Amino acid sequence: MTVVISTDSPAAADVQVVLRRHWAFLDAPKHTVNGFLSTPDANHYLTTEELLAPAVSFFSARENGSVVALGAIVKIGEGHGEIKSMHTVAERRGQGLGRKMLVHLIGAARERRFTRVSLETGSMPEFAPAHALYESLGFTECEPFASYEASVHSKFMTRSIDMIG
Repeated sequence: MTVVISTDSPAAADVQVVLRRHWAFLDAPKHTVNGFLSTPDANHYLTTEELLAPAVSFFSARENGSVVALGAIVKIGEGHGEIKSMHTVAERRGQGLGRKMLVHLIGAARERRFTRVSLETGSMPEFAPAHALYESLGFTECEPFASYEASVHSKFMTRSIDMIG
């Protein structure tokens, strides 16, 4: 089965189903770090309205028309983009879809002439597979960027984008 990644609307009904699952996972009060329970205010996801902003490029991965993964890249500064809303549906995790989406987002960052791309993700054990994915594609830990502040619940990562051509 072929997975196709393309520009999509975060307002599309089937995309909304996956976005709501993503937000519910992030808002779940089960995430703890050093005994501190994560609260929804520790989450930094974008709402549908924010994902519709002109500075955002939003993508879905579809297989046979069904949304199986999401991702976005947002311009946060001159030559600097941020990866947002990376999510693979639970039933399809571990099959390389997150890697495909992240490679696509890095390519989109290159097309947008970004020289750096960064991300904020959870620091909890539930996010270990995501950390491994990001590291495997050249992301390294960094200090908080943009308007983020250091938090026990956040891990910040970045990588440079090689400009080709």
